[in-house]
Amino acid sequence: MKNLLLLLFVLTLTSSFSLFAQETGRVEVVKKEEVKMLVYPNPIVDGVFTVKSTKPFMKVEVLNVIGREIYRQARINDNEVKISLLNYTKGIHFVKLTFKDRKSRVKKILLR
Repeated sequence: MKNLLLLLFVLTLTSSFSLFAQETGRVEVVKKEEVKMLVYPNPIVDGVFTVKSTKPFMKVEVLNVIGREIYRQARINDNEVKISLLNYTKGIHFVKLTFKDRKSRVKKILLR
């Protein structure tokens, strides 16, 4: 019982694992798949940048600093997309990826 409590304590400290109890009474630890997102180059000098993810995404949005959508591309179903923001306002923006399971990831970018 002490081992199980120690295991539960350790797992609550890290968010990258899930604990599953099966009907047989066995406890199984399963590592969660963390989705990584990469935006490059950042800062963006020429207005063109690439967004990559370890998981295919369905939609990409670019939001300005007050949360207003300034760019959207949907029905992507890919791990990579190139975006051009040549005539957009310079400054801080946010790139938001939405996945098929409706979860999303956001990265901050600087458009120069």
